[in-house]
Amino acid sequence: MTNSLYGSTDGGLSFGGGATGDASVRAQPAIRSAPTQASGRAGMRNPNRKDGECELAGQGLNRTHLPTGAARRTTTDKTNAGRGILAKDPRSNGSLGIAISEAVEDAATHDDTKYSLGSVLNHVCMHQTVIGLEAQEQMKLAGEYPDVVIACHGGGSNFSGIALPFVRDKMNGRKVRLVAAEPSSCPSLTKGVYAFDYGHTVGMTPIVKMHTLGHDFMPPGIHAGGLRYDGAAPLVSRLLHDGLIEAVAYPQRACFEAAVTFSRSEGIIPAPESSHAIKAAVDEAKKADAEGKSRVILFNLSGHGHFDLGAYDQYFAGKLEDFEYPREAVERSMANLPRVEV
Repeated sequence: MTNSLYGSTDGGLSFGGGATGDASVRAQPAIRSAPTQASGRAGMRNPNRKDGECELAGQGLNRTHLPTGAARRTTTDKTNAGRGILAKDPRSNGSLGIAISEAVEDAATHDDTKYSLGSVLNHVCMHQTVIGLEAQEQMKLAGEYPDVVIACHGGGSNFSGIALPFVRDKMNGRKVRLVAAEPSSCPSLTKGVYAFDYGHTVGMTPIVKMHTLGHDFMPPGIHAGGLRYDGAAPLVSRLLHDGLIEAVAYPQRACFEAAVTFSRSEGIIPAPESSHAIKAAVDEAKKADAEGKSRVILFNLSGHGHFDLGAYDQYFAGKLEDFEYPREAVERSMANLPRVEV
């Protein structure tokens, strides 16, 4: 059975069938990205490399070395928010919610500093829709329309970027499935509760209704796949609540496996975040094969992994662990939600 995989990137649509086993391409329009071969072994180690460097290697590709130990996520003692969190947990791993809390406080207490949020809020999601609008035009050039549109999901701006234009089509009667792929360690859509909550840990920002794991959510320190936010954009949350979109959650090792398969086939090293969308696309293609159906799959390859090679190094060394965030932890966090009368 023949399926079509369309990976939307900044450089246009990339087409390939090697990432899905039985799936193959049935359309080869002129907007194809430059072909690259990377079918050899990945994760080969160079005995001469320096500490803090890692590599992803494949036949036909040069080995890539990048220093990866220069920065780490942490909670600081430079803000009241950070000091308060460290007082409760001196070994705090930090989180995106904590980082937002500290950044908002820093901006609010300095006249020369402004803060602009880059995800989650509805205006950010709408700004990102240029991705989906361009993808629609590119699909027209290919003479196709997707049966399913897939993107990874953390806060929601990336998913919204490609999916919202197709939501409009779906609301106007077009048949298309829209799938958000998130990590099982940070499952805001698949396990989060649709409720009013703060957008960050300390609670300085306005309250919004969203799918949330709780503003006190702390992602596991072992998680290397990105997408570590505790909530989902209000727009995305409402669409899921109304049944217009779907959500799936994957453990990180399965996502990295899909990313390596994709890299060997397409010559592109995906960001760990993007690997969730790739995993979902692979599963959709395999499901179509099993059902004996032809399916057009559009997924958003949202970024390269050149600055995430340390995570790939951990994967090849067998050091990545899967973690499923427990529903009991979500239920405990719900006790800390703000009380909102509606």
